[in-house]
Amino acid sequence: MEASSQIASGALALRRALALPQTIKILKRPFKIALDQGLIDRNPIAAVRPIRTSSAKKGVFSPEQIRHLLEAAEGDWKGLILSGYFTGGRLADLARLTWGDIDLSEKTITFVQRKTGSSVQVPIHQDLYEYLVELPGSDRPKRPVFSKLFDKPGAGKSGLSMSFKRLMERAGIDDGVARKKDGKLGRNVSRLSFHSLRHSFNSAMANADVPLEIRQKLTGHASQDMNKHYTHLELETVRRAVESISRLPGKASDTPQPRSR
Repeated sequence: MEASSQIASGALALRRALALPQTIKILKRPFKIALDQGLIDRNPIAAVRPIRTSSAKKGVFSPEQIRHLLEAAEGDWKGLILSGYFTGGRLADLARLTWGDIDLSEKTITFVQRKTGSSVQVPIHQDLYEYLVELPGSDRPKRPVFSKLFDKPGAGKSGLSMSFKRLMERAGIDDGVARKKDGKLGRNVSRLSFHSLRHSFNSAMANADVPLEIRQKLTGHASQDMNKHYTHLELETVRRAVESISRLPGKASDTPQPRSR
């Protein structure tokens, strides 16, 4: 097959370039689908072995740094930062929250993680709750909570990740380097990024002696069965876990307010 020959040629170039793990991970899936559908006679990526790289240890934000971020943030970014720190959700998942995901009466946020496909329900921390109740809200479940960020891509110069990096710079926070680029291959990995809010959420609960099993439930690292919606008793247990995270420095009235819409 001509298509198969071209794919094999591309794969050879990929091997010679010593492809990085993330590249291989991205490419394997579509080639597997093509193989399953009989479009190609073999998966050329299956034989590519990734380069072994040192793991990147991500950092965590201190509560004071969170305050600096909130002070530097504008508009929907305030709510997105609070959501990241108090739910442990990933950037893309939180930016695309809708009002149908939020139950202010029960004080819970429920969303499906795009990375794993699992549903996660997280009780709303008081600091985040006070922010959300000040928003206009909507009786339309599909309306975005963070409308200015909802359609933005995650990557790229104008994407959410770079926007957060620039926000960190305005807040005077150095993102640091968790892993340096290896020659011409790969890229530098920052020690601090939006994903660090997820680590901060987990770390804050660990410091409050919240058991690992509960932290896994809240971050979506548990099994599918464990991630099913909680009974009332279970919900109160995980709610206490979230509330074990200290409120941010400063008086409650000092919490940065959402913009008017």
